[in-house]
Amino acid sequence: MTPPTDARIRGAVVGAGHMGQYHILALAELWGVDLVGVVDTDLAKAQRVAAPYGVPAFASHRELAGLIDFATVAVPTDRHFETARDLLEAGAHVLVEKPMTATLEEAKELFRVARQVNRVLHVGHVERFNGAVQELRKIVERPILIESRRLGPFMPRVQQDSVVMDLMIHDIDIALGLVDSEPRKITAVGASVHSRVTDVANVQIVFESGTIATITASRATEEKIRTLAITQPDAYIVLDYSHQDIQIHRRAAQEYTLNRESIRYRQASFVEHLLVHKDNPLKLELRHLIGAARAAQATGQVELPEAEDLRSLAVSLEIERMIREGRGNRLVGRSSVERSLALMAGAGVLPGRAAAEARRQGWRVVAFAFEEAPGLAAEADVVVPAAISDIQAVVMRLYGERPQAALFVGKFWKQRAFEEAERADQAARRLAGGGFPTPRSPRWW
Repeated sequence: MTPPTDARIRGAVVGAGHMGQYHILALAELWGVDLVGVVDTDLAKAQRVAAPYGVPAFASHRELAGLIDFATVAVPTDRHFETARDLLEAGAHVLVEKPMTATLEEAKELFRVARQVNRVLHVGHVERFNGAVQELRKIVERPILIESRRLGPFMPRVQQDSVVMDLMIHDIDIALGLVDSEPRKITAVGASVHSRVTDVANVQIVFESGTIATITASRATEEKIRTLAITQPDAYIVLDYSHQDIQIHRRAAQEYTLNRESIRYRQASFVEHLLVHKDNPLKLELRHLIGAARAAQATGQVELPEAEDLRSLAVSLEIERMIREGRGNRLVGRSSVERSLALMAGAGVLPGRAAAEARRQGWRVVAFAFEEAPGLAAEADVVVPAAISDIQAVVMRLYGERPQAALFVGKFWKQRAFEEAERADQAARRLAGGGFPTPRSPRWW
């Protein structure tokens, strides 16, 4: 879609409910943005919400075709996929509220469509834009224990989504982002209190690094609490989401005093209050979308953070399923969360077949295409052109994809250039962090 000549950008909000109205208010306050419409299947409601902003109301998101550069989607979860897909295919950049979709397959398909039409697709993980969370990422190192509490009273408007998808998904996303390893074991329990789905849930995630995350979410608590506490070797860090505040507790000294009556213990410590730039996280999230949309319009290229978004959704869906089915304890196989496979593709049909089998087994396939491989583009999630003479550049790109495994397959095996395959394999193993093996033979499939 061609940007307006005055460099302003045109946006709309699909969904005039509680969250949609927050989006409208935030967009109306952003410089350089023209809010051109509000959409809701209840047209009268859309008209009431749009009236104070002097913008038209629509009953269908399809009516926005040709009118907008971007849209935010804040409709019920079961309509996220269809709405976001239609908007992407109509040429709009899209922010879809969390949870992204009702299934992981739908989420993968949305990212496929976004890549195909070269449009930005973001997911509404608004806590990522909380000023305190952004500062937290700078100071957390080697977390030992993560304790999260997101509690509050019941709101009838969110009865369709469980507390896992309504509230806990925020904290799952933050925990996964803070720990540089994959989940190994999940324990989950929950209960229905005010609705037919889970209203209270407690989850423990044990990571391969040894980090333990304990996450509690409730919409049956009369006080609103949003806190995150992290224990790491040199500090105890406490974050308050609501106040965008961080306190860092460090031990300064300790002393034991022994006498005939008792043993007395005294500990001296100090508390550091971290300076946090406070702003409206939703406004920052929307500004991030608009910045990405402008960049895409200027360069013709988009960057999609799909690995992080798919992993958060996959883990949340698994937790929700465990609670719903009464399976409180599970060792996590690699297939239960998003896994990336780097497929080094030579010539022939084998790479395409390997990619198809990998996706069938639950892998996200990033193919590095050294030769012409018929069928590969249709089967791989991402195809990256690569030079066989510069394997080091490929390895560096691998680092950005964070694969759990790398596979070489195709007819380049007869070329001398891959006499260094062993060295490339070793580098890929290091990048995979000691996870899955890195097989070199196409017979692995």
